[in-house]
Amino acid sequence: MKAFAQFIDIGNKIGIRKNTILQFGDSWTLIGAVWMINPGSSAPCNTHVQDEELAKLNTIDSNNQRQVASVDRTMGFLEKNPDWILYWREA
Repeated sequence: MKAFAQFIDIGNKIGIRKNTILQFGDSWTLIGAVWMINPGSSAPCNTHVQDEELAKLNTIDSNNQRQVASVDRTMGFLEKNPDWILYWREA
C-alpha cells in the first residue's frame, strides 16, 4: 500500500493531514471512502510524487499539494480489514 496526503503546518509542530488517498497494490481504481475523526500518525516521506502518480491522483481530484505519506496503523488496519471501507458504487 502507498499513501498520498496533503500536510498543513499550523505552527508549533502541530499539523493537519487531509485529502489522504491510499493506493492498494498498483491499482488506481477508486473503491470508496473512509471518514475518520483522528487522522493518525502518518507523516510526509522524503519521497517525490512521481509524474505518473500525480496524473492519476489528479483524476481523483486536482489537489496538487499531496506528498507521499508514511502508512500509519489505521491505514494498515484498512488494508487488512477492507470491510470498513464505504465502497463506491457506480450508479
